[in-house]
Amino acid sequence: MTDTMHASKQELMATAETKMLTEVTTGSWTLRQKIALTCRALSDAGHDSGLAGQISARGEQPGTFVTQRLGLGFDEITEDNLLLCLLYTSPSPR
Repeated sequence: MTDTMHASKQELMATAETKMLTEVTTGSWTLRQKIALTCRALSDAGHDSGLAGQISARGEQPGTFVTQRLGLGFDEITEDNLLLCLLYTSPSPR
């Protein structure tokens, strides 16, 4: 086990990023599948969803994001019941 007690935050972040890039595979899952899998993993770990448990990700198109529906638990999320939302931006002043 690595001793991280005396490492700086920068060193810890660099180590974590390197390990993620070399040891974690992303698979060929779609964005919707990744969100659904994240929700299921949280549910399996005993986390309940609620207003403080929102999972979302940037959509493939600019100004969009994908998120779960209000009222569904993490254990109920599937790629088919996620929402694609459009971000609202107010018009710029003239």
